[in-house]
Amino acid sequence: FLTPPFGFALFYLRGVAPAVVRTIEMYRGVIPFILLQLLALGIVGNYPQLVNYLPNRSNLLSESAPPPRNPRLQFCMDQFVGDQIAASGGATVAAIEKAKRIDLSNLSDILADPIANSLKEADKALENLAQISVTAAAVKASEDSYRPMLSQVRSVQKQLRQENEHLKASEKELARLKGEEFAQRRAALTTDVADTKAKIATLEGEIPASWETEYETFSLLTAAETKARNTYRRAADGTFEGASEALMVLEATSAYIALEAELIGLRSIIEAVELDADYKSAEEAVKQAERSVRAVEGADDVKKALGKAKKALGKRKKDREKALAHYEEALELYAAQLEWRAQAEAELRGPLNEYVEALKGTLGARLQPALTRDQALFLASCTAVHRDLSLNF
Repeated sequence: FLTPPFGFALFYLRGVAPAVVRTIEMYRGVIPFILLQLLALGIVGNYPQLVNYLPNRSNLLSESAPPPRNPRLQFCMDQFVGDQIAASGGATVAAIEKAKRIDLSNLSDILADPIANSLKEADKALENLAQISVTAAAVKASEDSYRPMLSQVRSVQKQLRQENEHLKASEKELARLKGEEFAQRRAALTTDVADTKAKIATLEGEIPASWETEYETFSLLTAAETKARNTYRRAADGTFEGASEALMVLEATSAYIALEAELIGLRSIIEAVELDADYKSAEEAVKQAERSVRAVEGADDVKKALGKAKKALGKRKKDREKALAHYEEALELYAAQLEWRAQAEAELRGPLNEYVEALKGTLGARLQPALTRDQALFLASCTAVHRDLSLNF
């Protein structure tokens, strides 16, 4: 790292500077920069996490930052969510409890089911988030006693692998030497095999008797932590997905209402069907209406009925009466859904929106499209700290 300033001063400046400028004066000019480099090296030596923090911060705050669901960020994201819930003074838990008081009995299953599933997953997520702290603490408490034994055993096992490979090679060579002319070599190999077996036995004796028990115990602790983290993440995702799915249905109400004119206009088209050309044009009209309905969240039942009407108008069936029957079914489903959408819009939209907003920065953080600034800064600091993963191997 000292080469650039010295090289610049010695080779470049000396070549372009006037003769009146002495080389020693050039060196004096670069001394401050060398001192700055030494200072930076000292800082990095005392705080090695800075080497990771600064590029992490730049990356996570940029427009091309990875999404919150990036696998590399999950360990720290779990910690961020736990800290946020703890710092909120129970606001997240209160929002969940408030959402549980929503009366789902009068709602359509299209809304009630995802909300009910969200609330069930929320309880599971909070339970497993707390379990992460418990299991992580148990792993941390066992690390100090487990690490020296692991290092010792892995070192012995490495030597054992080398000795076993050597033994295998010696035995293989010994088996090939059959003639009397190899008697001296066979004797040497026989001695080598015996010595290697003795060395292997000695090495095996260096492995503590409690190793298998200690290894199994620590593996169970790490497996419990991993299970708690995975269960929490699935439950947290389910919590936000269910709530946001129901909210998207309500947000699509205005688009749903706008479908009415197009649906009503289909009646005259289907009733006027007589010739083959009429069937084809009617099928296209129903197909277009089906596309419009498909684009509206929560209108799948209406779409399915229109799909049946379209099929009845197809060239294989050409059944106008059956198409009208399915069309009437679609209108009935549309009217029924319009009714419960209006009721839900008036009674549910506000509480559900509050619930979703409360989840965005906590249990729903993984499913957001981008990191917030607070999340990015926390993750930059958290991921800068080295995690010892050697204990998992």
